[in-house]
Amino acid sequence: MQVKLFRAGSTDALESEVNAWLKVNGDRIDIEHTQIFTSLVSNSDAEAGTVYIASIWYFEITKR
Repeated sequence: MQVKLFRAGSTDALESEVNAWLKVNGDRIDIEHTQIFTSLVSNSDAEAGTVYIASIWYFEITKR
């Protein structure tokens, strides 16, 4: 099983990244599990911001 991680500063950006990856790889994978995380991250000279992280656990169909 493999995992792909995505990280973005907004839910819209995260959704765009995941959808772009699925558009390229969706026919070749079998998704087994997904998770979404949120976290506060401090920037060096700015206030803390929220980061959204998604993980997709999958099998490549050709290797199964």
